[in-house]
Amino acid sequence: MLEQRFSIMLPATAAVVAGFLILTVSVAKAADLVHLSDLLIYVFTMEQFNLLCTANNAAFRDELSFAKGWHFIDYSKHMKEEIITGLSSEQTSVAVQSAAQRAREKARSRLKIFDSPDGLSTETRVRRWCESAAKPYIQSVINMHDGHHEVWVQALNQAKQEGFPR
Repeated sequence: MLEQRFSIMLPATAAVVAGFLILTVSVAKAADLVHLSDLLIYVFTMEQFNLLCTANNAAFRDELSFAKGWHFIDYSKHMKEEIITGLSSEQTSVAVQSAAQRAREKARSRLKIFDSPDGLSTETRVRRWCESAAKPYIQSVINMHDGHHEVWVQALNQAKQEGFPR
């Protein structure tokens, strides 16, 4: 099957992902809903990381800075809307449920790093992780979105048009 791929390498810290995250929008008819769900995982993971870090530091969300001057919640909402716009309610439900579950699992797996017996309080470990891993992850996803927005939208639209009969 012919595929067109749009890949952007997102820098990530070792605490978030070993190596690089690859964001791929694939225009392959049989897999479009899966790939759109994969894109939602980035957004939901940002939300999970934000919840974890904000619970430990109420100012965390306000410490994030973005080029458009938007707040984190604006980006999260905007990106989700871009991904699901034009999908049927059934397609949206499948994509959102799958992505949300996988993002929760990803966030839960990160909680294990806070059990390390290094003499630091859990609060200190969480704060350090939020600064060194969660914040860079969130900013890299949003910077990718902003820096390649036109290509992002074109790839989403093409995936929706080719993968879903109207």
